[in-house]
Amino acid sequence: MPPDSPLWTGSEVEFAASVAVQGAASAVGEETVVVRGSWKTVVVHECGRCVEAVRTPVERSFVLAYGAGEDADADGEARAFDERSGALGLDDALREEVLLAVPRYFVPGEDGDGRCTRCGVHAARFRHPQEPPEPGADPRWAALRALQAE
Repeated sequence: MPPDSPLWTGSEVEFAASVAVQGAASAVGEETVVVRGSWKTVVVHECGRCVEAVRTPVERSFVLAYGAGEDADADGEARAFDERSGALGLDDALREEVLLAVPRYFVPGEDGDGRCTRCGVHAARFRHPQEPPEPGADPRWAALRALQAE
């Protein structure tokens, strides 16, 4: 599934590579098909510390159930498939699987010495300084006051 596919329109996710999907379908009983597989891609995030572009690999497995007939998706357990053609509508199901699994934000960790694992700058540079509480003020409100100042 290419990164510029109309399938991703409106998702606000930037893909650096195609979403590679592999899987297999198998019949379970007479009216149910189960698709098991995995997908992987590379997503472009804005680093939560240095605001540079970061490429993040993402890989997940999935299981999709399809049932025959109009009542197949009534309980939300299985998606409906066309009995005459036998076609499974994987596009919408995979879009949903990918967009629910892709992390929306990226904040890199810190090395043992406190440096950002992405850019190498000491992580303390990216933190907001703590203001001393006002005399007589309840310190539990400090976090809320910090948000008001921003």
